[in-house]
Amino acid sequence: MLAALHPVAHPSSGSLVAIASSAGGVEALSSFLGYLPREFPSPVLIAHHLPRNRNSRLREILQRKSPLPVDWGESGLRTGPGVYLAPPGDYMVIEPENRLRIFPAAAGQRSLGVGNLLFDSVALQFGDRAIAIVLTGCLADGATGAGAVRRNGGRVFVQAPADCEHSDMPMATMLTGTVDFALPLKTLAAAVTAILMNSGVAELFRVADSYRLLMANAARIEMER
Repeated sequence: MLAALHPVAHPSSGSLVAIASSAGGVEALSSFLGYLPREFPSPVLIAHHLPRNRNSRLREILQRKSPLPVDWGESGLRTGPGVYLAPPGDYMVIEPENRLRIFPAAAGQRSLGVGNLLFDSVALQFGDRAIAIVLTGCLADGATGAGAVRRNGGRVFVQAPADCEHSDMPMATMLTGTVDFALPLKTLAAAVTAILMNSGVAELFRVADSYRLLMANAARIEMER
């Protein structure tokens, strides 16, 4: 994992959206991207759990729905508006000058931390210009990385658990007390678009820590049922 994070004095120019997803994520990602406008101004980095040594058609599947260009991430690639996918079995992080770095998971290790590592790097480079989104998936990837984004002033959204095929990842993130909003996919895409494309709207999506803790308590109660 990355070194301990510190407040970002000069985050990279522009904003960035980072997404973590797993089981059920292909359908969720297809829907979310399909709701974004062609003029969406920020890079969208996606860490979706994919096994190594398997030819993946995720890029082609998402491109059918997305109005934005969808590509596999490559080390050294400088990001601009568009969608970038972590390659199967690899980690993807964002570094200074908005450049990607791709590296493999340790031998024999499932890359279940791809979302956390991506979020950590986004928090470090973008500070309060980062938006982290956790979609459907099993286990808890994205939860600790979302905490890094929140501590550095960014926003954290999750797919509404009732809207998920598998709600473990959004629920685990909500339990951390870092989530600003839990929204259905269409509303989630509309909120992110409004924040990034309409001057003055961003402050409407600021919530108090007490609200985040209320969401965490609601998630805890739901999981204990």
